[in-house]
Amino acid sequence: MVLLPEMEGYVERLRVLHWVMAAMLTVMLITGFISPQLSDMSAVKWWIRDTHESIGLLLFPLFMMRCWFRLSATTPDWNTYSTSYIAALSRSVHGSFYLLMLALPISGYLTSHPYGIQFFGVYVVNYLPNAVSDALLMKGDPDFALAGHAAHYHKDFAIVLCLLIALHVTGAFKIHTKK
Repeated sequence: MVLLPEMEGYVERLRVLHWVMAAMLTVMLITGFISPQLSDMSAVKWWIRDTHESIGLLLFPLFMMRCWFRLSATTPDWNTYSTSYIAALSRSVHGSFYLLMLALPISGYLTSHPYGIQFFGVYVVNYLPNAVSDALLMKGDPDFALAGHAAHYHKDFAIVLCLLIALHVTGAFKIHTKK
């Protein structure tokens, strides 16, 4: 049995996926904020960037799986834990997490696409089917202007994610210390 902090009312597959994704998102935030601070001449910077992109590519299918599990499983009734405004805040934070788990990989993809996207050292852009390439705006010349705008949003989304994590941890601590 996997030893995880108690998350009453959630099935085990959601609890496991929650903690796996939480660990991966933590690595993503750390690597995402450290990488721009390093010199472009540093090999460490490019290793960190490659790791960041690779984990990002892994997170997207996990996000899809998490959505499927979340829609197909029962979840706790938040109104039993706290007042209605706290329950509404909790639902808003969780909804925002899901939006960011979708927006961050898209903005990260658009940021990295003109420069090439690696999955643990292998460039993956050339291996996508034409229909996927078309849907992901990969036709024609690389769009560096779009990449610049996407990078701005990607960073802003990451900052919002950090704030939401702080709210989430505070709320979880409040719920678990109340028992």
